[in-house]
Amino acid sequence: MIGATLKLIGIKDVMKGLEEAKRLSKTKSIKALKAGSFIVEREAKRNVTVDRGRLRASLTHQIVGHRLSKVGTNVKYGKFVEFGTSGPRMAPVGKEWASRHGFGDVEWIRVSGKAKPFLTPALIDKRKEVAAAFKRELTF
Repeated sequence: MIGATLKLIGIKDVMKGLEEAKRLSKTKSIKALKAGSFIVEREAKRNVTVDRGRLRASLTHQIVGHRLSKVGTNVKYGKFVEFGTSGPRMAPVGKEWASRHGFGDVEWIRVSGKAKPFLTPALIDKRKEVAAAFKRELTF
């Protein structure tokens, strides 16, 4: 019988190289997420309606793992600005804001408002720029 013998030489080096490539790809994906997040965050800050600047100042991003980033705010009323209200409702406000806007010394006011989106348009308007940043950062 005629046969052939194959010997794999350097498999340890190949495996080491694959592990290094895996590590680099995670690092690059995090860089890409940061780049894209900065673009959306910057545009959202341009879009947001400003009274005293608290909502705009609170806009930030967070990288979650190496596959997800979040751009948003922790200010409670941010969702009302972005999505509006579905009808009159009670909303918490600071006493300083209420006083400045003629509501007196109250902590809650009745609100109903039209949406003034700032995050959604930022993502939609800058999607090509985000894609370009991803491509740039993920190129080996």
